[in-house]
Amino acid sequence: MDSDKHLQQKSKIGFPTLLLLVAIASGGMAMGWPGNASADEVDCASILLKVSEPGYDTSCETNGGVQVTTDVLEANATDGTHFMVIFDLRTNHRYIFPGKSSLREDLNDLFSDSSIDDWRSGRAQQGLKTAEFSSEFKSIPSDCVGFQHFSGKQIGGWRRYIFGFGCSRTGDREQVYAALRYVNFPD
Repeated sequence: MDSDKHLQQKSKIGFPTLLLLVAIASGGMAMGWPGNASADEVDCASILLKVSEPGYDTSCETNGGVQVTTDVLEANATDGTHFMVIFDLRTNHRYIFPGKSSLREDLNDLFSDSSIDDWRSGRAQQGLKTAEFSSEFKSIPSDCVGFQHFSGKQIGGWRRYIFGFGCSRTGDREQVYAALRYVNFPD
């Protein structure tokens, strides 16, 4: 029994490792990180995340790693008022996500070069845990909604971790909440 617990502990993927995997897998598409984003770009029809409403320009990437497969969806409103970036991470083999991470800490780790201000709880949306915050992206003050969801319950954790954020450039977070309703999140 103790050896089973030890194997279970060894197979968990911690959030710092997760962030590194996301940064590598996404090629930095969404955040302008250095990398060759075009190498992993795919037709958005080939990934499970979907935006079911016209009025969004989307770009997608996928990376099938040994431990984690990552899909990234970036959706920009065609009127330029808001955008969303969504990461869908699925574990391969015996690896699991512990599911104990704080959304605020996760976003702070992901956006270490940007400030996250005015943090407060958000409202439930499509089974997502949400929070609201203010930040600045590409020198534009933005009112944002961060979100996360774990699925595929396993002993000791989860097989899928979906997280991301959306920001309004007009000061209207309702645009982001409305946009989240148009996202088809996989189980």
